[in-house]
Amino acid sequence: MKREQVMAMTDSDLRIEVAKLTGATDFAYSPYDENRIQAYWPENDKGDGEGWREIPDYPNDIAAAWELLEHCPPEWWIDCKTHNRAYECSILLDSGEVNPHYASDSEKMDRAITRAFILAMEAK
Repeated sequence: MKREQVMAMTDSDLRIEVAKLTGATDFAYSPYDENRIQAYWPENDKGDGEGWREIPDYPNDIAAAWELLEHCPPEWWIDCKTHNRAYECSILLDSGEVNPHYASDSEKMDRAITRAFILAMEAK
């Protein structure tokens, strides 16, 4: 997926893409609340439907966004900062990589982290 595509994604699209990258195989929306999106992770299912979980709101919840970075291998280099009134997050997959997987957002660090995570996971 190209950087431009990730930058154009809605918050719901970002959440679903993260779920896919972390192993989810199916998705369901709440008929009562469009912000409640569930995903099915087969590795969490022990035969009784336990694999279904609500997808965290990574682009709007800084704690959930930071938890995404726990999925990154320890050799990845992660840099998140504020620069010129924008939030930026860069992820390098290894020390030899020249161009980081970079994303920014003018309003939220959590959205910048989510976008950079998607770009890095798709590149690995």
